[in-house]
Amino acid sequence: MNSLVAVSSLTLLTVVLAAHSSAPPQAEAPERIAPYLQPQRLVHIAGARTINLVCLGQGSPTVVLTAGLNGWSLVWNQVQPPLARRTRVCALDPAGFGFSSSSPEPQDAIHKTRDLEQTLKGADLNGPYVIVGHSAGAYTALTFADQHRRIVVGMVLVDPAIPDEDAVRRRVAPKFAAFGGAAPTANLKRLRQCD
Repeated sequence: MNSLVAVSSLTLLTVVLAAHSSAPPQAEAPERIAPYLQPQRLVHIAGARTINLVCLGQGSPTVVLTAGLNGWSLVWNQVQPPLARRTRVCALDPAGFGFSSSSPEPQDAIHKTRDLEQTLKGADLNGPYVIVGHSAGAYTALTFADQHRRIVVGMVLVDPAIPDEDAVRRRVAPKFAAFGGAAPTANLKRLRQCD
């Protein structure tokens, strides 16, 4: 695949993400979130399950968006439409979120990657891909890219989670780690006072 296409897709994604992070918060535009409020393409995968895939735009490579922990396709509603003006962009609802059926398997990077592989195959989206992972979705993006090196022409990790993140944070930024660890306890204490 032409690496120029992959680089331009990554550049465009970077510009959109930068613009999104600096823009003031706005009310959700109903037309912008409409594709995420109902099933778009329910792809049948193993175990009689379905994964909802929201694809916008046309072209190649296909940009595949993987959300972070407890996220689903809706989290990409400000990023996906602008990117879709240049190429096909697909976001999926992971098992048990949005309009995808649940899974009896643990939802770790291995199983989420397997679901992603089956979904793309079932939807006849054969690549090449630019894979994008946000937060914990970075694990899926990295695993998928590692297993499909010939068809993944680019990768973007947005605020990626890292292995042993809590231990790294305690070692590198102990005051920040202590603050982050104290916040849930403080919130729980405030909630108990509401009784």
